[in-house]
Amino acid sequence: MYHFTLDAFRGFRSRLDDIHLVHEVLDEIPLRLGLKALMPPFVLPYYNGVIPEDCGISAFVFLAGGHFTIHTFSFRRPSGGPATWPCGAAASAPSRAPASISKTISAPT
Repeated sequence: MYHFTLDAFRGFRSRLDDIHLVHEVLDEIPLRLGLKALMPPFVLPYYNGVIPEDCGISAFVFLAGGHFTIHTFSFRRPSGGPATWPCGAAASAPSRAPASISKTISAPT
């Protein structure tokens, strides 16, 4: 099973809040990992939360045998940068995609 989670924060808000960019990244992930997407990406903006630090975009794409999820937190300012946690068999999948995805989302516009 391939289960990936990317929590993106401490980047440029213009990129963390870019619905089209998040969709484009999720379109590209299966290609970079050599996996098959089972559906188009689903992107859900969340900006009406009670806690501003929880606001951003949540998105996912179902893969054959798993999924890839992205959560952006455009108002959050933790001590670290974007983090990716591959779980299960995903830990042995090629690692070049998560690094490039983090760089794409947090790069300046």
